[in-house]
Amino acid sequence: MRTRHAAHYLSAGREANSLYTQGGDQIAEALRRFDAAWPHLQAAWEWLKTQGDEAALRWLSDFPGQVVYTLDLRLPPRRKIPLLETALAAARRLGDRRNEGTHLGNLGPAYWSLGDAARATGSHEQALAIDRAIGDRRGEAIDAWNLGLAYEEQGDLAHAAELMQILVDFERSIGHADAEKDARRLEEVKRKRDA
Repeated sequence: MRTRHAAHYLSAGREANSLYTQGGDQIAEALRRFDAAWPHLQAAWEWLKTQGDEAALRWLSDFPGQVVYTLDLRLPPRRKIPLLETALAAARRLGDRRNEGTHLGNLGPAYWSLGDAARATGSHEQALAIDRAIGDRRGEAIDAWNLGLAYEEQGDLAHAAELMQILVDFERSIGHADAEKDARRLEEVKRKRDA
């Protein structure tokens, strides 16, 4: 019964997240639906943390990624970090390298927003290594950009530019709409580096 409850509300959360990505008038409805599902998702998360079976681990690992946008809007980093750390532990127990990299990549900005540069950088480095190892070019590019931003904040502009270039090259190779915007941002870093 509780497993079905968890699956049902994860599906409801996923649908709200998907609705949010449509933008426009759908955003308010998506957040209303997420807010209605959230207490049930929290209850499922609390209960499933106490279980050790593969289905519970799968739910815990999948959960943050399936509600990523709505979760970002509704939870501050301090409340989101425990969810992501639990998801990371579950992904590691399952041997799910893709989700492991995703959770590490999402933990980086959360740690950074709390001023924990060391943990943020470490999370991004681990995510980048995993995405390279599994051949996830998109994930590698995003992780490299985020790690580059962290190095920029720490004053290591040479390393920042090198990493940020990976995303710009990837975006250009697939014709991504943000390629030139990100290239301009990269050029700012290079100018500061060379000044």
